[in-house]
Amino acid sequence: MTNRRLPLSSRIGFLAATSTALFVAACDNKASSQDIAVGDGFKLARAEYAHVLSQMPAVPESGLPAARKAVLEKLIDEKLLADAAEKDGVDRDSDTVMQLEGVRRSVLARAYLEKVTRSVAPPTDEQVNDYYQSNRDLFASRVEGSFEQVAFTGDPKIISQYRNRLAADDAVLPELVARAAADKVMVARNMIERSSEQLPAATATRLKTAQIGDSFLNAGETVVDLVTIRALRPAPLSLEQAKPLIRAKLTAESKDRVAKAELEKLRQRAKVKVLDPQLAK
Repeated sequence: MTNRRLPLSSRIGFLAATSTALFVAACDNKASSQDIAVGDGFKLARAEYAHVLSQMPAVPESGLPAARKAVLEKLIDEKLLADAAEKDGVDRDSDTVMQLEGVRRSVLARAYLEKVTRSVAPPTDEQVNDYYQSNRDLFASRVEGSFEQVAFTGDPKIISQYRNRLAADDAVLPELVARAAADKVMVARNMIERSSEQLPAATATRLKTAQIGDSFLNAGETVVDLVTIRALRPAPLSLEQAKPLIRAKLTAESKDRVAKAELEKLRQRAKVKVLDPQLAK
């Protein structure tokens, strides 16, 4: 089969038309109100940028311009890397596919639960008042505190050793931090602000008699963290002051009950069976 070539005049006309189309497309990209940044084969949607901005933690007004600029620059970098990854076929790598599927699964699960719990009615004034009256002591002795958290994450056997040593004497903390890398244990340090109602009931009760410098140990199979009190401030709340907190708490509890009921219904409908004998226990 022979290849037919267009006459020269037709080819010139075709190239001119193509060049004009590309020029117009480029102008459209730059002028589009739908995009926040464009480039050669690059486009970042304004909606994408707005969504990431909406997930930002609260920033003082004076720092907003710098924070918005930093978010945009980070998003541009991520988009450039993601585009390059797709061109290079990284998105077809088996590990990458599994990670992408995991993110998709997580996003869909959260979105479905939000939909299921959207119709949960807020608590009535009577319910709010009853909760306050039943927990008067909690609100009267409420405190706000600054806490230093040092968390260790690693192999269960190593974490068990760390937990036992910290439980015996938290003065070994610097030693454990120093040896963590050799034990292949990750260390994370955070300063956190919490008030009584944001803490487990047992911890909130302990705060009533706690002093600056006291520590609390929280442990799981692969994680152990030591939380040290750095500041405590009395912060009692009247009924009117407490109402927003109580409404949020009762609403969250109602949504949690609805979510658990929906999950139980889905499990029963799917008749899920765990096939691994060890994990089925």
